[in-house]
Amino acid sequence: MSDKARTVNMLGALSLGLSDRIRAALEANGGQAAGVPSALIQIWFEPGSSIDHLRRLIGLSHSATVRIVEQLQREGLVEKGKRAADSRSASLKLSKAGEERAIAALAARDQQISRVVASLSESEMKTLGVLLEKIIFETVETEEQSHVFCRLCDISACPQDRCPADPDICP
Repeated sequence: MSDKARTVNMLGALSLGLSDRIRAALEANGGQAAGVPSALIQIWFEPGSSIDHLRRLIGLSHSATVRIVEQLQREGLVEKGKRAADSRSASLKLSKAGEERAIAALAARDQQISRVVASLSESEMKTLGVLLEKIIFETVETEEQSHVFCRLCDISACPQDRCPADPDICP
């Protein structure tokens, strides 16, 4: 087996393993499937979003997104209001408890990722960052994909003007 094939294989294994760890941490944190933390995080970063906008951000169908929002409302995590521009469309925002759950979800995600890269030096982390920017840029092909790709991202850690998943920013 070539070095390239081995590297590709290891990246695939890491991707699945890390994804499994993040999913398990999110479910343990809130006891819910990954669509719920994604919705909480996206509403937190974009308060006032409509259900349709949220659906595009988290990559689910309209009906699945409605079910998640209704569940979050029942749990007191999300509040629905009327949008000024279109009274038929709901404006979503998090309650204080919803904000706390979104912050906890990001912390659970970050903890799993930090454990994986803990053995890397500062120099290796810089190199990894450069490589990840290139890989992410090649992975995301459309703006719609970039939103779904970043649905669990900590926007404050990766500002929009430096987001490698945004096709308008990276070369």
